[in-house]
Amino acid sequence: MKLKIARVPFLLLRPVRRLSWYLLLWTQRHTLALWWHSLRAELQRERPVNGARVRRLAMTLFKVSADPRLANAAELKQLTLTDDVVTAETDEHWAKRPLLITVLTGVDHVNEVRFV
Repeated sequence: MKLKIARVPFLLLRPVRRLSWYLLLWTQRHTLALWWHSLRAELQRERPVNGARVRRLAMTLFKVSADPRLANAAELKQLTLTDDVVTAETDEHWAKRPLLITVLTGVDHVNEVRFV
């Protein structure tokens, strides 16, 4: 009997925890989509996967996600690496493009930011 009583708080909190996770994922959906599209494009390239490239891409994504002014921006669709150039797929008239350039030039081995 004690075992059943001890489980009651967990059974009551479980739906709340699940709802909390869903709300967190929903509020961060644009950031998650940016990571998903960027990493998927990198891993589906025709060349073999290069760990240093994936690490550099993850660092650029983390840098963008860590900046509260750029995090969860719906206008930023995908980041792609080509040598030391980051290509950002954004909306054409996005006002935060200069801010993105400023943030990404602080990443190691990124010398240029281009927009598509």
